[in-house]
Amino acid sequence: MQLLRFLTTALLCMSLSCTTIRQQVQEQEAGMRRDMQDQTVKLEITLSVMRPSLLEQLARALGAEPDPNDEGEEAVLTMACSGVVVDKAGGVVRKPLSLIATAHHCLDVGPGTEMSDGSIVTAVIFVAKDSVGRQCGLTPILLGGYGPNDVATGVASCDLGATATLAEAVPQRQEQIYISGHPLGVYPGLVTTGYVSGWLNGWILLSAPAWGGNSGGPVYNSAGEVIGLLVRGSREYNHLTLAAPLGELQDRIKASGDWASFPE
Repeated sequence: MQLLRFLTTALLCMSLSCTTIRQQVQEQEAGMRRDMQDQTVKLEITLSVMRPSLLEQLARALGAEPDPNDEGEEAVLTMACSGVVVDKAGGVVRKPLSLIATAHHCLDVGPGTEMSDGSIVTAVIFVAKDSVGRQCGLTPILLGGYGPNDVATGVASCDLGATATLAEAVPQRQEQIYISGHPLGVYPGLVTTGYVSGWLNGWILLSAPAWGGNSGGPVYNSAGEVIGLLVRGSREYNHLTLAAPLGELQDRIKASGDWASFPE
């Protein structure tokens, strides 16, 4: 794809101003990046939790039995992830719905989940928000796992952003890719770029930068087609990232079945 773009640009430069051609190429890429942002949603996750009291935390740290009468302290936590619109339904007879694909680890939380600090989740609210500010509730419908199958789907109860196109194949090594998402919860989102470095234990290995909040965001090829979902990053090197592959994304969408009949 990049070689074709280069050859096309070179041929056009023979008959037109190279400056004009470069401007056209830049405008085309800017438009593609806008399309990526329009297809990407921000997931806002609000958790109500019961935290262990300071006395209970101290008792655990000392290896003592916590007081069974210590009910803990209530708190509210917020997290952010990213996702992508992969299908839509409704809009005439019933309200519109959007099928969202994201990372499994973003949706794998609910009442009774124990957090890393010992807090217990008592309630959770998922909200999906698109690039122009529309937002609605999101309900998880199909979870995945914590390896390269870190892909899940959910139904958003509104018409949310533009629908992405899935690629037919993953780009080859050193082909350019783009990651779209909401790193650190920023809104509107960001698009970063890099290259396919290869494969690592079933994941696609990428050189594009990403941060917390990018999880579940789409990874695009140079034609603006989704090739996977960003699911992992390195704490030491933010240019070392991992994506759940295209096949896992396709399988999860297919396995979501008749999601369009999701109850209102």
